[in-house]
Amino acid sequence: MRGKDAPAVTVRTIDSLASKVVRECTNDELEAMSFDDRIRAATDFLMKEEWEDVEDLDHLVVDEVQDVVGVRADFVLALLHSMRRDAGATFLGDPAQAIYDFQIAAEGGGTSSADLITAIRSDGARDVILKGQYRANSRDARKAIALRQPGADEATSDDVEDYWDEVIHVGSVGEAWAHLATRGGTTAFLTPTNGQALLVARELQASGVHVAVQRGAQDQSLAAWIGVVMCSLPGNSVSMEAFAEALASADTSVNSEAAWRTLRSLAGARGRELDKVALATRLRGRTSYPPELWNPRGDQVVVSTVHRAKGLEFDHVVLVEFASGRGVDEDEAVRARTRFVAVTRARDTILRVLGPADRDVFQPKVRPPAHPRWVRAGRQTWQTFGFELRAGDVDFETPSGASEGIHELLQNPSRIGSEVRPEPCPERSSLKLPIYRVVAPDGDLGVTGESFGVDLVGRIRTIEKQRRGWPSLRGVSVAEVATVVDETLRFRLVPVITGLAEIEWRNDYD
Repeated sequence: MRGKDAPAVTVRTIDSLASKVVRECTNDELEAMSFDDRIRAATDFLMKEEWEDVEDLDHLVVDEVQDVVGVRADFVLALLHSMRRDAGATFLGDPAQAIYDFQIAAEGGGTSSADLITAIRSDGARDVILKGQYRANSRDARKAIALRQPGADEATSDDVEDYWDEVIHVGSVGEAWAHLATRGGTTAFLTPTNGQALLVARELQASGVHVAVQRGAQDQSLAAWIGVVMCSLPGNSVSMEAFAEALASADTSVNSEAAWRTLRSLAGARGRELDKVALATRLRGRTSYPPELWNPRGDQVVVSTVHRAKGLEFDHVVLVEFASGRGVDEDEAVRARTRFVAVTRARDTILRVLGPADRDVFQPKVRPPAHPRWVRAGRQTWQTFGFELRAGDVDFETPSGASEGIHELLQNPSRIGSEVRPEPCPERSSLKLPIYRVVAPDGDLGVTGESFGVDLVGRIRTIEKQRRGWPSLRGVSVAEVATVVDETLRFRLVPVITGLAEIEWRNDYD
């Protein structure tokens, strides 16, 4: 894609392209609009022929087209119909893996993946079937891929269910890991829901396994090396030579030339100099980043929902079932597509296990301004013994008030996967809103933001009329260290804290 003789190619997410359309067609503030609202506005501009740059598109390539549903499907169709008649389009996808229609069902309807593919075909698209496979190495993995007959859009429900039932059941999550721990390669534990994924991750972590919970595509964070490099270079102007030298000291796995090109392009720079303020401004104003700037995910053990594992592959896959049956679709066709996706993630080993009890783990409805999170309830549903922490919960806009040298603490290679203890911060908390210090054995790593406190209060209420303080939190760890740009346009490192935290109530409030 970066060949010198190749025509200009731009790689964007649908959301990023829609934001570009809106930005160029109106002066409205994007930050005030949700992602879906931006896409609806962009679709409207395309249909009104108000986006002039569409005339410059020679060819449109849409990957994983079976995952494009709802307002995003409408946007793609509007874009296709707005392009020049001599322009081309290629849509890559697999109808057998169309598992995102649940999103439009939750919204009360919309354009499904089947609707989109039918519309594309009716516009004259020609089907090209790619034969052969490159993923499967074992007999079981090859048999999973062969569930769909050549030329068929989908595997039959009966065939998928029969294959699923034949997968070897090895007992529990721990027993599966004991079986796979001595084998090389990557392992994925796949669950129906995110809450179940958090439960499985906690069980593995309790056994000393370093595990990562797969996040959504919109939850990607900026790589730590960006903050390390930019903080190490004085002044506002950075030369290519100084950048390469600083990067070599920070992370030798990153291609210096590719990283420089990407950052320079983002900053709108030319030549051999890069303006740090311009780069910071562009990074802070973006809602998505080029993949070259993402934090790398080289985790050996991953816990993920089937939906978030789409497009990924692992050496070993463990299919985690739950006695509650939660998350398993009752629609036979939808369940078959989801399970087909799950079993075709493996290169070699496919196992089946019974997951931990999940009866008390759910995502309750809350009143605005709080947002729903996964919780672990007690015998009464109003009781709360576990609460989800997410990427973005650590505040980076205001001085943390934590120990000096946070930047240096976060550069410790052993930081990833280490456990931290969120403790109430009396100096910053009130009776209506808790703020937590993120405590590590060697120092504080930051504080939580107000949005986390609002969501927690939305579940456990305030402590105004209680004779106890805010609870402590246990059982969460540093998933990764990320780069952020604060409101003063400074580059900073922050810990990304995730997990289903155990709640420990205090009997006093300082």
